[in-house]
Amino acid sequence: MAIIVHPRISTKRPHIREEDVMTAFAASIRHMPRLDTDPTQWIGAGYDSNGRLLEYVGVATGADSWLIFHAMPLTTKVRRELNL
Repeated sequence: MAIIVHPRISTKRPHIREEDVMTAFAASIRHMPRLDTDPTQWIGAGYDSNGRLLEYVGVATGADSWLIFHAMPLTTKVRRELNL
């Protein structure tokens, strides 16, 4: 699986590295599509290697490839959206 993490994530949040986002994505505890978006965005949450619960939003860019363009510590809004 190919995962591309948009560089803006680390620029906006220097404490979140590309590796953190990739680990959280790979270790998702919950994810779901946002069906009202085109292309369909996927929102999810997972733990990074530091044990932080991160939220992420991304889009599929191919059969087995993803672009993650948003990641940050899990917010109450996303916690509710994912029913966590």
